[in-house]
Amino acid sequence: MASSDCPHFEFLSPLAKYHLPFSTMEETVVRSTSFYLLGQHLNEIKGNEYSYNLDGLKQRYAEIELVNKWIAKRIQTISSGDAGKNAIICLNTFAQMISHQIDSEFVSIESIFSQDT
Repeated sequence: MASSDCPHFEFLSPLAKYHLPFSTMEETVVRSTSFYLLGQHLNEIKGNEYSYNLDGLKQRYAEIELVNKWIAKRIQTISSGDAGKNAIICLNTFAQMISHQIDSEFVSIESIFSQDT
C-alpha cells in the first residue's frame, strides 16, 4: 500500500523503499517521524513549503486511518474470512500509534535519546 499510487500513502514511499519487515512499534515511530522531518528539511533546502511541526504527519496518518477503514469494509464485502480485514486492522494500529506518540510528545521513546544510556 505504501508504494501504491494512492495520494494518501504517497508520503510513505521512502519508508517502503527502505522497508524493515517485522519492525517494532518503536522502530516504526522513529522511522516514520525521522523520514517525515528529513523530507521537510529537503523541502526547505529546495525552497519549497516546509514545516517541522508534526501536525502534518499526524494529519497524514489520520487520512491513512480513514483509507484503511474503507479498505477493510471493502474486503469484508468480498471475503467471508477475517484474514484480509485483520491485516488492515494491524496496519491501522501502526497509523494510530504514530498519532498517539505525537500527542504524548514521544514519552515512550524519549529514553533512546537520553545521554545517560
